[in-house]
Amino acid sequence: MPLLTRMMAQGVDLIDLNSNSPGDAGLMLKQARQAGYKGLIWQIGGPSVAEIMSVAGPLAEGFLSLEVFDFSSAAGQKFTTDYHSQWPGIVNTQSPLYYDAAKILFEAIRRAGNTDVDKVRDSLAAIEGYDAGVIGPVIWGGQADYGVNHQLLAPFWIAEVKDGREIALVKITPEKR
Repeated sequence: MPLLTRMMAQGVDLIDLNSNSPGDAGLMLKQARQAGYKGLIWQIGGPSVAEIMSVAGPLAEGFLSLEVFDFSSAAGQKFTTDYHSQWPGIVNTQSPLYYDAAKILFEAIRRAGNTDVDKVRDSLAAIEGYDAGVIGPVIWGGQADYGVNHQLLAPFWIAEVKDGREIALVKITPEKR
């Protein structure tokens, strides 16, 4: 609270909860609203709006976040249903990405015909266009920034908490560079 009080006294326009765990981010969001902060609160890294909402409750209204998966999409609803058939609780936003990453790796092993590291690596690098089922077709990027196309590009969203629900405001589809 002392940090929030000082920030509010200085008239900050925005509080960024980046690099905080969802539980801590939810608590900071809740405390800021309880202290009377009316400005924008967002998180541009470390998505997990559902977990943040579970801590902040109705005080999460208007919170913005970068999200790596749209749970309101058909694929998102199916993933959530399948997930909850095995496990209870909140689905972490990273789970669909990890699910597809595992399927992409298994497909690379299948295409390599064995588990030889070099063959699997080469197979993985050539797997462009494969659709593992949740995040869409594999697109490798990174050449312009890192000198090799080894960065898995996937769409992401800017989401807002509105009327107690997470709403995807805009989808950003990265371009291969």
